[in-house]
Amino acid sequence: MSTEISSSIICTQIYLLHEKWLPSSTESSERFLRIIQIGGYSLKTSLLLKIWFHPRASVRSAIEKKSMDIAIYLAILTGMIVSFHLFIPNSAKLLNLPPWIKLSFYLPIEEMSILSLLIIVGLIGVMIGLISWFITAIFILGIGKIWKGKVRLYELLIALGVALIPIASTTILWGLNLLVFGKNLFILHNSNWLIFSNIFTTVLAMWSLYLMVIAIFEVYLSKS
Repeated sequence: MSTEISSSIICTQIYLLHEKWLPSSTESSERFLRIIQIGGYSLKTSLLLKIWFHPRASVRSAIEKKSMDIAIYLAILTGMIVSFHLFIPNSAKLLNLPPWIKLSFYLPIEEMSILSLLIIVGLIGVMIGLISWFITAIFILGIGKIWKGKVRLYELLIALGVALIPIASTTILWGLNLLVFGKNLFILHNSNWLIFSNIFTTVLAMWSLYLMVIAIFEVYLSKS
């Protein structure tokens, strides 16, 4: 293990010296990420990593590889995050949601088991994620047709799905919150940590929105 780590550090240092510390292109930066190894395992330059640094290249790569399965998973995860926020009192209060939108308004949360809550959150999340993802793609496709755009629906679906990586990644944070708070996550009204979690989630949601704009432009520009 120590030998592998040492060799990978040496390789990285040689590479940095060769590239004068700053990779000059997308291709060289991708080579840089591929060469880093820790304990024999590379920090994989997958779509989940590249989207943060090279959104346009990531969208093109996903469309070329027809990564529809990844886009579906990301849409579902995003839907679950939205569903979580419709159930959590702290989130609803921070977002100033009206009572009729909050799903907890219709259910006896305190009387339900944690398993029942998770099943409901999951099912609603899947529906929210897939339906909103599909409708958004169709809406953008319809607008594009007005301007004689030659984009296919599956290309838009993949592009929009890839753009959801930042907000979908917050499932890790909320999964940890669930482990820590348990059922209280759906009951607590005042918690500084949950307020921070909501703010962090909102920031990544805005980042996903920014990536969506880039992804849409990339899809249409590639067809012009």
